[in-house]
Amino acid sequence: EPAAALDVGQAAALMRRLRFHAAQGAAVAVVVHDLNLAARFCDRLLLLAEGRIQLADTTAKVIASTVLDAAFGIAFGRLAGPEGTVVVAAPQANDSPSC
Repeated sequence: EPAAALDVGQAAALMRRLRFHAAQGAAVAVVVHDLNLAARFCDRLLLLAEGRIQLADTTAKVIASTVLDAAFGIAFGRLAGPEGTVVVAAPQANDSPSC
């Protein structure tokens, strides 16, 4: 997870650099848990859950799929953003109103 310890701006800068290398013909594969970072910068996603591939497809199809919800065990809301779809965890009935 190359962006795990980075702030949002630095993570985006790193992913832009990786996209640059991919555009130059390099094969780039990254492991990320940040779904929105993956949705923004990756062309294809491979969704793993419990050690098994659940779905491998274009980013748009994986982010839109209910397989994503099942893999994480929560419902995601999907919002259209200026750079593509973003996902947010939908509130659950047992969520506490305070953090």
